[in-house]
Amino acid sequence: MSTFTLSGYSFSSLNVSLTSVKAGTASLPTSACVYALMSRPVPGAKIAYIGETHNLAQRFAAHHKIDCAIREGANFICIHLDSTPSSRRKKESELIGIHNPPCND
Repeated sequence: MSTFTLSGYSFSSLNVSLTSVKAGTASLPTSACVYALMSRPVPGAKIAYIGETHNLAQRFAAHHKIDCAIREGANFICIHLDSTPSSRRKKESELIGIHNPPCND
């Protein structure tokens, strides 16, 4: 798992691909987090979608933006752990405003 900073927040990439998550062949942690669906797990890479959840595994059981993110070139799920709902929502909103991901419509 690699770690990097995205707009001041520490993110870690998961060792699973977005396509394997869509196919149902990968398991995800149950972490509460802000997440970014990215082309590569490095600063400056294209971000297709930013979201927040109280349980990453549950969120991706039927995520409505996986197809959009894959079409936009994303294949990495990067997470910023945060157990506080209001803090996650604030960070999600801030990151969407900064990066304007195409699948956050």
